[in-house]
Amino acid sequence: MTLSDVVADACEHAVRYRLDHDLHARVDAHNLISAEAGLIDAIQMSETLADHVHAELTRRQLHTPAVRNVHTGAVTFLTAPAGPGDGRPIAILDAHPRISAIRTVRGAPIALPGPADDAHIWQTEPTGHELLNFDVLLSITVSTGIRLGALPRTGSAPRSPTSNALAGTQVPRSIQPAGSPTNSTTPVRLGFRTGSGWAGAPPTHQPDTRA
Repeated sequence: MTLSDVVADACEHAVRYRLDHDLHARVDAHNLISAEAGLIDAIQMSETLADHVHAELTRRQLHTPAVRNVHTGAVTFLTAPAGPGDGRPIAILDAHPRISAIRTVRGAPIALPGPADDAHIWQTEPTGHELLNFDVLLSITVSTGIRLGALPRTGSAPRSPTSNALAGTQVPRSIQPAGSPTNSTTPVRLGFRTGSGWAGAPPTHQPDTRA
């Protein structure tokens, strides 16, 4: 496969992610595909925790896309936006030898599988435009982490009231203008973003969540 073929294939993947799944994908200078945190959100967790969270989502018949790093085993679960004013800490759980979870930093890239990326694969592929409510996933992550012996980080609890989170419901994303305010019980489908991908690596002052 020639370089031009790789570029074309990566762009095709990104367009499909945008149009079919509303994931706001971009292709960077290395032909890697990412979505910007804030347009969607995500919780990245260690392999052990991810396996238990995935089992709980399955038990509740909830679906949200999840990306696995084949080198580290870490899994990133994608969610609807937590909201621009959400100031909860990045670390969701206190330090633990096997159990860890962090949320994405607003503006940081969230890795999506692509033809030039040998590190990331879909653990759970996206279907349609549905993304799980952020606080639903956060609640499941915290409760599962506690059950496995981890402690929640102060300030990382799901927002209250979270009737949708407590009920474990999948929240559809309604169509609103880009930049509309959102919270845990008011889903939003942000406007389609255009423009070229990043010209290089992510800004150095933000951690790269492409792990």
